[in-house]
Amino acid sequence: MTGDRSGKKPKKSKKSSRGSPKEKISVNKRKALQSMKLNVGKSTASSIEKELVSYGYMPMEKVIIRTKSDDKARYVKAMNKVGQTLFIELDGEGVVQVTSKDITLTQTNKSTMVPYSAKMGTMNCLDLDVCGVAFECSNGICTLQRDIRSTSPVETTFTTVEEYAPKTALVKGSPVAYPIIRLSEIRNNNELVLRTVNKAVQKLRNDSHSTCTHYLQESSQIINEMSNEYNRFVNNQRNLFKSLSKSIEILETKVLEVHDVDRLGQDDKEVYALRQYNLKERNEYVVELLKICQDVSEVSKRSTIKEYTNYLKSVNKYLVDKFGAINWDYLFKPDK
Repeated sequence: MTGDRSGKKPKKSKKSSRGSPKEKISVNKRKALQSMKLNVGKSTASSIEKELVSYGYMPMEKVIIRTKSDDKARYVKAMNKVGQTLFIELDGEGVVQVTSKDITLTQTNKSTMVPYSAKMGTMNCLDLDVCGVAFECSNGICTLQRDIRSTSPVETTFTTVEEYAPKTALVKGSPVAYPIIRLSEIRNNNELVLRTVNKAVQKLRNDSHSTCTHYLQESSQIINEMSNEYNRFVNNQRNLFKSLSKSIEILETKVLEVHDVDRLGQDDKEVYALRQYNLKERNEYVVELLKICQDVSEVSKRSTIKEYTNYLKSVNKYLVDKFGAINWDYLFKPDK
């Protein structure tokens, strides 16, 4: 029979495979490939992903470090059997399968969004439980790892290569630090690694929550400051509007009492003209105050809390400087 009832495609002979000429693959073509193999250390037939699965880890993505000469797999971001995420440093031999969905980074000197004090605080809380921690930011990864010789933490920053890895997990960043474990440690004693990571994750989780609580307290202070400035403005505009309205009513009554200006003496004519001037000015003040009220409402819809707080401070200062010095019970003369 010529067909295979099993439905399986016949395997290609090794002879036909070897007979085809080798072609040089360009850099652009290599980038377009769905997957490729990168060696870690010496090349062996084993797959690091399969090996990690056998140890109970589920590889999520690889972290590829690009240098001038080549691309090299540095970490595998994985989840252990209790659902904890960690970074596995590829310090041993093996082969990893790299796809376009993995994260390609370059080492840079750029600072990350995570403050150095926060990174050191996280590292110190772990004592010597793990070899390091990794922070995910919007533009890459920052790692703190202990130097083997001195145990002092060494900081390294990696920035995303966007044109090579458009699909990246580092979209918004994460406030949580992840433990870094060496592949050699997993191979040596995986059960010990599991207990170590579990202990480290608990510490990192508690430390992250403490940091989050601190940030929330800072946010609460900012919101309270904004609320105080807003309430101050509401009281200012209410009192100003009341004073202006009362002053306008009094002046309107005085002006309307005069039916024939020509019969007034010279002094009374000057007082009459001054009242008219003050009425005009007060009505313009009312219009400006109403415009400010409208602006305060509109700005609140398109500003951050901090921006809105600063805006309210400037408005309140303006009201005090321009309106606050005026005694609405008295007439003021026009500037000459």
